[in-house]
Formats: sequence, C-alpha cells, structure tokens
Amino acid sequence: MKKNIFLFVLAIASNSLFAQKPTIAELARWKQHAKQTTIIRDEWDIPHVYGKTDANAVFGLMYAQCEENFPDRKEFSRNVRTSCRNGRT
Repeated sequence: MKKNIFLFVLAIASNSLFAQKPTIAELARWKQHAKQTTIIRDEWDIPHVYGKTDANAVFGLMYAQCEENFPDRKEFSRNVRTSCRNGRT
C-alpha cells in the first residue's frame, strides 16, 4: 500500500518538474487577452463575460470557471494529503 502511495506521489512530482513552461510569446498573448476582457459578476455570482473578440470572451469564460473551481481543487488536494498521511487511499 505504501509503495502505491510513493509511486503516486513520485508520478505527480515528476509531472510537475517536467511540465512545459509557458513561453514569453504565450504570456504576452494571455496578458493581451486579459486586457481586452471584462468579467462582471451579478448578485447571484453569475459571470457575465465581455470581450472584443470571440477568443477574448472564451478566455474570460475559462478564467471565470477557474476562479469558481479553484476552492474545490484546493480542498480535494488537502483531502488527498490528509488521507495519505493517515494511511488511507
């Protein structure tokens, strides 16, 4: 069981170490999308995304979705770490 946990942690660590880093051109393109995109949340926390182009609107939609899902991902990773420490998988 501990061997499986070790292999899982090793796979995750190696994946993050060898992940491709964004290039300078990609970062500049993302910043340009961010400048041309507006996200307004209404009283029910629903995002209304406005962009100069369709690509900007899609960028804003994905950004809003990531904002909404980040707390869930953070809680999931915390639960996984806790269960691994306690010997449960």
